[in-house]
Amino acid sequence: MELSFADKIIDNSTASKNSIVKRNFLIDKDKSTKVTIIYSDLTVNKNQINLDILNPLMHHFDSNFKDNTDPYEFLLMTVLPMANAYIETSFSNLVSELKCGKTLLFIEENEKAIVFDTTNFTYRAIQSPTITSSIAAAKEDISESLEQSMSMLKRHIKDPSLVIDSLTIGRRSKTKLNICYLKDIANETVVSTITEKLHSVDIDNVQSLGGVQQLIENYSASFFPQSFITDSFESIVCKIYEGKVVLFMEGSPYALSAPAIFVEFFQNLDDYNQRTLVASFARLLRFFALIVVLTLPSLYIILTKFNPEFLLDKYIRAIVSARSGIPLTPFLEMFVMEFIVELLREGGIRLPSKVGQTLSIVSGIIIGDAAIQSNIISPPALFVIGISVVCTFLIPNYQMALSIRLIKFPLLILSNLFGAFGFFFGMYLMIFMLFNLDSYGIDYLEFFKPDMKDTFIRNKIPSLKRRPKILKLKDKYRERGTKND
Repeated sequence: MELSFADKIIDNSTASKNSIVKRNFLIDKDKSTKVTIIYSDLTVNKNQINLDILNPLMHHFDSNFKDNTDPYEFLLMTVLPMANAYIETSFSNLVSELKCGKTLLFIEENEKAIVFDTTNFTYRAIQSPTITSSIAAAKEDISESLEQSMSMLKRHIKDPSLVIDSLTIGRRSKTKLNICYLKDIANETVVSTITEKLHSVDIDNVQSLGGVQQLIENYSASFFPQSFITDSFESIVCKIYEGKVVLFMEGSPYALSAPAIFVEFFQNLDDYNQRTLVASFARLLRFFALIVVLTLPSLYIILTKFNPEFLLDKYIRAIVSARSGIPLTPFLEMFVMEFIVELLREGGIRLPSKVGQTLSIVSGIIIGDAAIQSNIISPPALFVIGISVVCTFLIPNYQMALSIRLIKFPLLILSNLFGAFGFFFGMYLMIFMLFNLDSYGIDYLEFFKPDMKDTFIRNKIPSLKRRPKILKLKDKYRERGTKND
């Protein structure tokens, strides 16, 4: 026997038919019109179905359909009190809507249906951001619910030029993703590039924005991230106003903004809530910390192994005395301790937060003290490692901090093999890579005179009248009447 249109949709929507409920009943004054509803028992609000679909149709619809009237439109206009309901004729769209928790209503054997939004997924409440830490910023993180995130976005951004484009990626996962930007500010080339890359993604399962980030980046093997991930809603709103393109994904507790530039990863929301001098000092500290993390361990190897003549005699004597009886070379001291620090840091992340923090601190103290007491590591080497570890905490973006921590190891190896030449060669390669990298057509690292007001320092807020020139935006100015700046 040939399957009905509703049965065909059920067959194409799931391999487990036990989760799909199919209900037949009769309506109109003479009870002569057969109606079928289908829905997934795991994803709908049954009370809403009972109150807004079954009850009006079975108990309050006591008239017959008029001639030459579409019964679907007639029910929507006169009987069914649901706001989010519409008629759909596409077979593939109906299958997709059923998978997403919608309820479908069929009249007789017509090959179309009314789609009702009866979804009832459970999400956590809005909490404080955990990835992006700040003191004075709003304490709202991004929800895993795409609808809730869009509601919050509309509440924060009331600009009529806000564009929210929706698409679905993943052949099997059917993951919903929204592209958000301000039409009269964002760079059209960046928007089209990101949109084309997303549409070209052909993979069966997409579960995180981190995976999407790697699928659409031009240089996925690069040390440096070309898009910015954050879970702070205030941060995302600021980036949209700056002309960035932001991606929200169903089930993801953070959002992704692009294009990203190098200096952006060393800026924090608190920079714009603090006084100019305080914010500038904090930002300079971060760039200083970056230099220390990259250079200090390598310089220790160079000065102790290759060029001790650059040190004063009193420092040489102190280092020689401290290294007396140490079996490891300066390189092995640095490499082993850096590796142990990474083990402790990774272990602390994977454990519950309170246990992980305590374990990392106690383990670091115990291992460091034991290494010195057993004459495996010298105190100067441990001092250098300690400063380097502390400086990594000053980098506000977690992805960039990971990249910088990883770059330390090649620099250590080059410094051990070739001394100062190897170190400067490694730094040259890193800088060369930064200046030749681009993020969706925008230079990753380039300096413009107008942008220097908000790069290494943060100038007075009233003077920040121009948006970053490096982004090549449509609307270049935040403040009207100041286009000579």
